[in-house]
Amino acid sequence: MAKSVSVLHASLKLAAKQARDDGDQDAADVLGGEADGIEAHLVESARLTVEQLEREACYTRTGHHSATTGEWRDGNGLIGALFTHHISRDGDPQLHVHLAIANLVQRALDERATELGQGMLERPEPWLMRHLGVLSPDASPLLREDYARRAGTAAAYREAAGITDPSIAISLSGHKGSPELETLRQDTIRALQIPDDEALIRAASSGELEARVRCGEQAQAVAPEPAYELRAVSLAEAEAKMRAADPDVDEPAKADEPAKAEAASLAVILGGQRAELEAVQAEYEHWSAETSEVRESAGHAKAELERRQAHKIDEPGVMSTPEPEIPETEPEPEPEASPQAYMDEPEAAELEL
Repeated sequence: MAKSVSVLHASLKLAAKQARDDGDQDAADVLGGEADGIEAHLVESARLTVEQLEREACYTRTGHHSATTGEWRDGNGLIGALFTHHISRDGDPQLHVHLAIANLVQRALDERATELGQGMLERPEPWLMRHLGVLSPDASPLLREDYARRAGTAAAYREAAGITDPSIAISLSGHKGSPELETLRQDTIRALQIPDDEALIRAASSGELEARVRCGEQAQAVAPEPAYELRAVSLAEAEAKMRAADPDVDEPAKADEPAKAEAASLAVILGGQRAELEAVQAEYEHWSAETSEVRESAGHAKAELERRQAHKIDEPGVMSTPEPEIPETEPEPEPEASPQAYMDEPEAAELEL
């Protein structure tokens, strides 16, 4: 806001207060209304600025952010707040508006999920057919609505997570750094009727499993060595400090001071070694915590690939709850009639006559 307008606004406010103090309420209302009008126009201009930002610069990035992954997507609105201030830091008239915009955007997920679900209803992709199968053309409206809802939930999650592989329905590992994305993932698990983690692994494509194994191998390849000597060095340092503070009473008194000095010097050296080992151990623990999910997922994926290789399974079929198998039983052979039986039949017939 121009300085002249800020001065005018402050003058009108001051004049309105003076008129009110003098008992002239009508003049105070007129002067106050003019000041409020200036302020309202300023706030409206700030709102118009936000609307322009929403039209031209409202977007977000979904999926894992790297040089080759993650996708830019349009947002449905910004999240922010407007604050009107009347003076500068120096205390002079300076009418202005602060606009605080959060590092978030709104997305119409429900509408988008409905749109995606309708598309999947007409053209289901491989990942969807694997979990929910293909809907019959003469299915009832209720079944079509349920299928579209489940498909839309899963498709919206895949879009938000940046999953573009048509054979992959869901990320095998969770989204540790994104609670919102993890919530969508859990909704997708329920929508696709995936009963547990084992079923999720078994429904994954071989390509996804192999990718998980590679990620685990890459994480393991950069694993730092743990500080195996940390415990021993810490114990030795503690013992040296004790000797420096309370040397062996059996030693001659004249040897106490040299023994203390030697123990203290050793404690300093061991303390330096302990600090270095603690840094090494901290690096290892950080790596372990950051890669635990990746390595665990890789282990499950490797086990599933080995299972498929052992049973000569190329790709999983459509996921469904298998009906219990009823073992086939061969009919028991009828006992052969003995010659005596054939001989007895006529006699029985004669007796009946």
